[in-house]
Amino acid sequence: SSSSSSSSPCRSETAAAPSGSASTAGAESGSSLPSLQRKAVPRAVLVNLPEARPAPREVRSVGELHVETCQALASQDEPKGGLAALDVSWKWAGLRACKLAEDMRPRDLASVVSSLARAKRRDMRVLFVFGEAAIVQRAAFRAADVALMLESYAALGARNEPLFEALGGRLAELAGVGDASASEVASPFLGESRLELQQKEEGEAPEEWGEQRAGQALGAGAGAERQGDGEEESAASLEAALSSALASHAALGLTALPAVSLLHAALALLGGGRRGQVQ
Repeated sequence: SSSSSSSSPCRSETAAAPSGSASTAGAESGSSLPSLQRKAVPRAVLVNLPEARPAPREVRSVGELHVETCQALASQDEPKGGLAALDVSWKWAGLRACKLAEDMRPRDLASVVSSLARAKRRDMRVLFVFGEAAIVQRAAFRAADVALMLESYAALGARNEPLFEALGGRLAELAGVGDASASEVASPFLGESRLELQQKEEGEAPEEWGEQRAGQALGAGAGAERQGDGEEESAASLEAALSSALASHAALGLTALPAVSLLHAALALLGGGRRGQVQ
């Protein structure tokens, strides 16, 4: 009996060894993807995925992990396996991004599109899906995310009027100008927005309509809090984002959108407030 009791700890240690070696093999697999997700990835794509990193203390979402994958692909000057392998990786990344778009945060949406712009990948399927997802989540966008999203679309030459009107209006709201709602944004499937129909019924020119809307919005005041997390945007970040958004609208020839008048009004409002503080 003593011999059997003394041998049992050895048997337990031996049984535990395969489990430990398996986890070690998973950590040294050379990919930041979880083992189950890694099995679903085409073998050609694995060549261009980022290497494994130490697991962070906080659990990141699948969308955040995919952002890292896209950023890693965009940063490769000399891709492993050549340009053909990199193209396969981007096609897989685009398909997966479309599947994850609805569950991604605004920052994730903007980061993925920014990666496409850095890599000069004009994937219209991804840009369309992400544009729709951004319109739905417009109320959760921060100023920096709006600027990054619009800059990326402008850099890729992707003209998306509903997106620019929605996020332009959101940015103006953050500066305390305007109260545009998502119902005022035209979807590509709807053809015309409610405001466009109202504009035609009243016989107003687009310029007059935009100026009237901006003038009415000036009474809202500055320093609006961002919806969703209660954080207040700083004047410096708002001003930089407003200037960037106006440049993005101009780059795509979207200066006639009503949101542009709001952006100009918001920029003037911030500038006036800063001059008042100096005086």
